[in-house]
Amino acid sequence: MLAKRFAFCLAAVGSAASVLTPRGGDTAVGNHWTDHDKVTPLPELPDDGLLGQLEKRFSPILYAYQGCIPYAAVNSDGYAGGGLRPTGDTGGDCRDFSQTGQLYATVGKSHGRWAVLYSYYLPKVHGPAEQHRHHWLSLVVWLSITKCPAKAENAKVLATSFSTAPGEFVRRIDTIFTTALGGNSSGPRTHPVVRYDGGQPLLPSPFAPEAFRFDDDPEVEVEEPPRRLAGAASGQTDPLAPPLVGWEKLPPLVKEQFNGIQYEHTKVPFSANNVQQYLDAAYADHIFSNSPIEYECQT
Repeated sequence: MLAKRFAFCLAAVGSAASVLTPRGGDTAVGNHWTDHDKVTPLPELPDDGLLGQLEKRFSPILYAYQGCIPYAAVNSDGYAGGGLRPTGDTGGDCRDFSQTGQLYATVGKSHGRWAVLYSYYLPKVHGPAEQHRHHWLSLVVWLSITKCPAKAENAKVLATSFSTAPGEFVRRIDTIFTTALGGNSSGPRTHPVVRYDGGQPLLPSPFAPEAFRFDDDPEVEVEEPPRRLAGAASGQTDPLAPPLVGWEKLPPLVKEQFNGIQYEHTKVPFSANNVQQYLDAAYADHIFSNSPIEYECQT
């Protein structure tokens, strides 16, 4: 299925949706737009088999202090959220915590190395460096399969790469990993903790969720999360874990929209035409300098 995925690159909607027009230089497939807050997120549905196991095991936990929080980008009928103009507060009209948002995931390889690409959609970005409708944040978790069989528990994290602009990344080795939200605090620490602060790039968080601190582990040093950051919109400091959906599990109309939509100022990171470019941009040789060649396990 992975080879097939990369070889490609390589309900009724209300009338209000159908009359929305393209925004600026943005073009949706079929001119199918709807309001950003009318896009219902898809249910949690990782890809099948090893791909889905990797997507779930290494999914990020997000702190979003200012600016928009993640929203679903496309509904099940293939209608894309129309986004917001970059006016008013950095998080104006896009910090509704009653909606779950969405986390998009896909597994791939660059230079023969395993990676999971995670992406969040924001209706706008309104910060010092960028101000425009529609914004994507991406994180790549680089993995090494340490032994056979090829199972998620045999995958080791080597590094993380964070998007700074469409198709541009910085590599980080200082990312904190923790257990899943609502899970067993003694479980494996495989989930990267990341933060977004209104217009800044996605970055590693300097602390892990309070409920999952590991004060008795000398190898893990984390700061206490603040009750309220100065200027944090609505005082929200709780971590977010939107429902994850894998690329192969996207409904056909959703996948068609992601493959065809043209944003004026950004790109869909995981579309068929973009995903390999993004993974290659996120790759760096030094990440794997001390890592042996991947095991080629029989499947």
